[in-house]
Amino acid sequence: MEIRLKSEIFGEKEVVKKYSKNLMSNTIVEVPWVLNNEFVNANTKDIQLNGILLSIRHINVKKKYSINVCHDSPLFKLHFELEGGIKYIPKTTKETLISIPNGHYNLFYLPTVDGVLGFNKKSRRTLEIQFTEAYIKKNIGATFKDVFVNLGEAINKKELFLLSNKSRPIEQNLKEKVAEIIECKYKGITKKAYLEAKILELLVVVLAQSQEDYYSLVSNEISQGNYKDILKIDQYIQQNLHTTLTIEELSKVIGFNTSKLKKYFKIVFKTTIFKRVTMHRMQRAKELIEKKECTISEISYEVGYKNPQHFTVAFKKFYGFLPSSVI
Repeated sequence: MEIRLKSEIFGEKEVVKKYSKNLMSNTIVEVPWVLNNEFVNANTKDIQLNGILLSIRHINVKKKYSINVCHDSPLFKLHFELEGGIKYIPKTTKETLISIPNGHYNLFYLPTVDGVLGFNKKSRRTLEIQFTEAYIKKNIGATFKDVFVNLGEAINKKELFLLSNKSRPIEQNLKEKVAEIIECKYKGITKKAYLEAKILELLVVVLAQSQEDYYSLVSNEISQGNYKDILKIDQYIQQNLHTTLTIEELSKVIGFNTSKLKKYFKIVFKTTIFKRVTMHRMQRAKELIEKKECTISEISYEVGYKNPQHFTVAFKKFYGFLPSSVI
């Protein structure tokens, strides 16, 4: 993974930060960075863990500046602006895409990063946590897809995803958890284990709050019990992709009639059962293809297609390219 930065605060020199593929690391790697010039007095520390890049920043701004930023891979980030404020403007649109004001946070996915970071405060303190998609799937499991109802579609379509359209205030419980990460005094392997545990705890709290907030948006259309039943059905679908899934069968799993199931499923996931099943099948198929452990024919059966040709057609329709091009 590579990040390129260019700004007057670096003397117009391009700064290139390189990290291991998928941020994989069996050890903790800490890189402190101090910068003091006419623009800023900055103390930054980047900490690479396994599947995580943690950045702790404390910056006093002397003179207004901006940073041109470019990533060679998608960005999945949980950003806490404890003090200050930040805006990201992509070069393609020239309009603010992400804005996190003083005392707010957000979690977002950007398929491409090539734009300008703008700042408008005299002092900034931030905690920024970058994740890989693999890390989220491994550590959050089925809840990953329950909370991020639209994330899978956003990744497949290479579109922006924001946990919240407007960044959220950092509540006291989150402030305390952020402080535990920033103020960690441990060293070496103990620090690595501590930070990984605390970051996962912080992420789970953010996702749980998001799930509660999402339910509140649809609570006038569906009871909490029925909402949980629909999430249960989605998990059942993911666990049974190799079988022929029918609406009648799914209805029996939670004791709904077919009309009720289709209605509530559409309320929660904003799509039909058929399209949701197809999405899960295609995502699972792509994961299996990338592992290079099975043939296309074997994978087609694994995700519920009896005819590999039908699978190939469905895969191309969903992704826009053939399964063979992934290998």
